[in-house]
Amino acid sequence: MGTWGYKIFQNDDACDIKETYKENLIVGCSDDEAENAVVAEFRIDTGSDLWIPLAITQWNLGRLSNCVKNHALSAIERELEQLDKQWKMELIPKRREELLRVQRQLCSDMPKKRRLKMPWWAYRCPWEVGNVLQYKVQYPRENNPIADCYVMLLVCGISETPPRKIPCESFTVRLYNWYSQQAPITILEKILAFPPELTDFLTRSGRNLPAQTILPSDEMIQKGEMQRITKRPFLQREFDIIKPLSPMNSTFDELISRTLIQLSC
Repeated sequence: MGTWGYKIFQNDDACDIKETYKENLIVGCSDDEAENAVVAEFRIDTGSDLWIPLAITQWNLGRLSNCVKNHALSAIERELEQLDKQWKMELIPKRREELLRVQRQLCSDMPKKRRLKMPWWAYRCPWEVGNVLQYKVQYPRENNPIADCYVMLLVCGISETPPRKIPCESFTVRLYNWYSQQAPITILEKILAFPPELTDFLTRSGRNLPAQTILPSDEMIQKGEMQRITKRPFLQREFDIIKPLSPMNSTFDELISRTLIQLSC
């Protein structure tokens, strides 16, 4: 545990409790389920480092339960009696003021219950391992014959979201040796008659990468730049699961372009 100040949330455990409680609500837990999950995870006892931040978080969201409130108020009283044993002399007045402020807050009327939204960065992969996707290459635009062309990708791995965690899923793809200004989904029968082969990505250093991990931006999905064209790979032998690593969105288009240009030479 790290504490870097006298305020309640200048403490690692306090911040973790706040974020974990909010996360449980965001993913669909009821008020009781979210509270119980935090209690179970952090093994909350009578320590003010644990009950007080949970109480403040619940109060701010209009969800303070009587149980948590009573534990927090008791924890405040105990700490007020032991400030000289827990804090440096110069911080005691500030910590006392902070505790009294929180005490008044918890005893005041709560705001209305607030619904929490999924954060902007949350993403759950809509596809499955083995799906083939079409993707429209956008960058770089200068001197790039692949720009605005469609390529095809094989999904070969998807990161898993732990239970009660906000999803931020990346996935790993392999690249087919194929590109066209026509969207694959519009000429699928022609492609299936003569399916292209998979190829490794070619890095700037000349190294071959069998797969690449990406975390699609909203634009990729909303503009239809990336969508599924088949549920299964063209050939069953193409299918190998590859564990996702760190996403590399910023160089993905460049990586595709370099690879396919080199292969077409």
